[in-house]
Amino acid sequence: MSQKLRRFAIVLLLMFPLIGCDRPSSNATETDSQTSSYQASATSVEERINPDFRKLQGDGVSLYLPPGYEGGDPQKDIEKMAVNLEGAGSEYENLSSALRETKDLVALVAFDNKNSQGGFVTNVNVTSQKMPQGTKLEEFQQAISNDLERVGYEILAQDVQDLKKWQAGRITVKIETGKTKITQLVYIILDRGIFWVVTYSTPTEEFTDRVKDFEDSIITFNIQNNE
Repeated sequence: MSQKLRRFAIVLLLMFPLIGCDRPSSNATETDSQTSSYQASATSVEERINPDFRKLQGDGVSLYLPPGYEGGDPQKDIEKMAVNLEGAGSEYENLSSALRETKDLVALVAFDNKNSQGGFVTNVNVTSQKMPQGTKLEEFQQAISNDLERVGYEILAQDVQDLKKWQAGRITVKIETGKTKITQLVYIILDRGIFWVVTYSTPTEEFTDRVKDFEDSIITFNIQNNE
């Protein structure tokens, strides 16, 4: 496994769970369509969007999320998001600090401020990594799984799914930080040499109630050059 791939897989912030490093700009994509997991579909994404969800725009990507989620492009909205977190309580100060420190790694981030439970805020973030040509989705997914296990995550399930618009790797993991148990649903999408990683994180006791929202959200994921 290449050092670049390993380095990407182990960049983790446990209290602000995300995966990623050296995120390229939204224009830094390759044109080799053979390395894309994009799938054409006769059913438009708009026809399958939950009508209660609203669109959040990040840096070159967008995602629909349920009511209560606030966020967007960290490059533009960083201070607003950090202040909102700090306003939710002193226990979220570490999250706001981590958000400021990692904004260059993230294309989109959102927090469910209205429904947060003490100790952890349910959130979603999108990161990306450009890899050498020919790196396969399954190879990248397995590298992430291996290194997550190495730093203490429990892998609950993983597979590759057809999301109609995308073919995506899916990993469900669990981690305990202090007294907080967190479950994450991680999706990996390959598009023109760029691996996009969409990570939904929530307290473990809320995961069963939230997983349907996460699954409804991921089918709306869009990259600007595919709109």
